[in-house]
Amino acid sequence: MRFIKWMYNKTHYYCYKILVTIFPVGMSKYKYKRILHKNLDIKNPKTFNEKIQYLKLNDYYNDKNIELLADKFEVRKYIEKKGLSFLLNDIYGVYDNVNDLDWEQLPNSFVLKCTFGAQRNIIIEDKNKVSKKEVLKKMNYFLKTPFGYETVEFHYLKMKRRFLVEKYLETSDGSYPVDYKVFCMNGKPRIIEVCLNRKSDMKALFFDLKWNHLNIESKSLPKNIDFEILKPKKLKDMLNFSVKLSEGFRFV
Repeated sequence: MRFIKWMYNKTHYYCYKILVTIFPVGMSKYKYKRILHKNLDIKNPKTFNEKIQYLKLNDYYNDKNIELLADKFEVRKYIEKKGLSFLLNDIYGVYDNVNDLDWEQLPNSFVLKCTFGAQRNIIIEDKNKVSKKEVLKKMNYFLKTPFGYETVEFHYLKMKRRFLVEKYLETSDGSYPVDYKVFCMNGKPRIIEVCLNRKSDMKALFFDLKWNHLNIESKSLPKNIDFEILKPKKLKDMLNFSVKLSEGFRFV
């Protein structure tokens, strides 16, 4: 029974991979319909989601700059060229192979992060409480599995598959740091997304540049907001850095 399930999953994956490769636009329309329950107009995009799909299938398709900036290691060079290297988190190394990682030399807490794709991170809060063998086995699986077919994002498929080891960002209460994402269009900040509780039940809230809460639909948006999200003390700096990093791009 286990073998039949394995064969089914493998067959499904390879069929999906072939369809995405041959029909990227058609498969994007299929996923769009399945997730948002709307038809995707790729020829005349009007909504934000439609325009993101347009950029993915056109501007990003064969853009070497996008490949570099989406790579979590290569993007560091871009940030350094912009004179903002002080914003970068510390890294302990970047590796092609899990066997090259010197586990004993790492600090007690750290983060393993694939340089390609998304949601391929392993957060180690205390390496003495985890199985090194299982951690490396999981990372090895990530490295061997291409990213880009499921999301129809081909620029990820062209990247070198590596992982980096990054400094663990601690907070006073032991939670993960609040995650701020600044949506920039044509080099200008427009919207700020705030991601909370990444450690457990992640929630996403949206604000304008004056920190007014925006009623934007999101799968992770809480239905009722009975708490206050304080405006960051460094908001002005965050926006200025965002302008500098996003110049020359239609959307970042």
